[in-house]
Amino acid sequence: AFSPDGKTLASAGRDWTVKLWDLTCEPPLEKGTLRGHEDFVRSATFSHDGLTLASASDDMAVKLWNVETMEEKGTLKAHTGSVLAVAFSPDGKALASASSDKTVKLWDLTGGTPLQKCDPSGHSNWVTSFAFSHDGKTLASASGDWTVKLWDLTGKVPLEKGTLTRHSGRVFSVAFSPDSTTLASASSDHTVKLWDLAAETFLDRCTLKGHSDGVRSVAFSPDGKILATAGDDKTVRLWDLMRETPLEKFTLTRHSNCVYSVAFSPDGKTLASAGRDWTVKLWDLTCEPPLEKGTLRGHEDFVRSATFSHDGLTLASASDDMAVKLWNVETMEEKGSLTGTIASWQRLDAPTKEVAALAQKGKPGGGNMTQTGPYIVTANSDMVYVYEATSGGEEPLACFRSPVSVGAVSCRGTSVVVGCSDGQVLLLEAPLLALNLG
Repeated sequence: AFSPDGKTLASAGRDWTVKLWDLTCEPPLEKGTLRGHEDFVRSATFSHDGLTLASASDDMAVKLWNVETMEEKGTLKAHTGSVLAVAFSPDGKALASASSDKTVKLWDLTGGTPLQKCDPSGHSNWVTSFAFSHDGKTLASASGDWTVKLWDLTGKVPLEKGTLTRHSGRVFSVAFSPDSTTLASASSDHTVKLWDLAAETFLDRCTLKGHSDGVRSVAFSPDGKILATAGDDKTVRLWDLMRETPLEKFTLTRHSNCVYSVAFSPDGKTLASAGRDWTVKLWDLTCEPPLEKGTLRGHEDFVRSATFSHDGLTLASASDDMAVKLWNVETMEEKGSLTGTIASWQRLDAPTKEVAALAQKGKPGGGNMTQTGPYIVTANSDMVYVYEATSGGEEPLACFRSPVSVGAVSCRGTSVVVGCSDGQVLLLEAPLLALNLG
């Protein structure tokens, strides 16, 4: 996420951290790392004044951070499942959080201590997406239960306005039109629906059919005249909303795999699409049909999202390769790649480096199982488990989730050394694992 002034970028990752990057430097410099979450961090977003950052994690918590001091301001705990996304209301007085516990929670930020304002529950499956209307009066939540719920935020306590039930599959994404009168919802049922919010009954204005597989993302152009949709059928489709019955205007077919995300530039002249083919494509919307301006290559795994800076000059892309890349929109050149690790070789002393090298190479002294005193440490995929040697491996005493796959583990004294598949070396101290290895 970009800060409102475009000078800072926040990236949230599987390493349990949020990193802040100074974009006034070239290449961008890491300003600091926000630590405190105890599991993957799914989302991060700035308040509208840029002074506060909110982060959402699989540890079931939302954290608020002072952007200037990079200190934690508070932890919001009420969810009973992973927190998948967070967003500030347009007036900055409330924060919404969506979770796998099937709820969206709304937090009142007007006091000194954030309070849970309400618990808009009612979904029977994960909340996959949500959005505030631009006028701040309505919150929409989408779910794997095939529905979209609308919440009235004009009163002291939010009230459910209605449930939109016409989809026949999971709803992946929702977006409000710039004038807040129309809601678009994208679904695994291969369709996008447009809902008329001006009508008391929230009419299904029309169903946009054209994708041959699930639709992952929807976005309105800044002027509200075009809707962009991204699909598992490897296409991006542009829909003309100026007609009484919206029609598909263009189909963009240059991706070679699923398209996960679409985003308009602030001036509406460029569209970015991010995909499973490891690329981001930029499209020139001033031409008819739109022309592919270029393909941004450099990621080494699926690209999940892309977003423009507020001045439209920079694009940020986030990938499963654990990197965020910054691109010059005009030249389409990479400005920088933002990566970070929990631990590095430089932070380990010489004896530990030797053990870590054995752990990574899987040689004697390292491997995916090792024993220290009365404890056995094993690794499986991205998990590290610690057992009592006398237990027969029935119940682990503790476990640790690595940000990437674990190649091997080893021990040195009271520490567990984890060698990761991407070359990272993590040093886990006994207090982290809640063990007494002495």
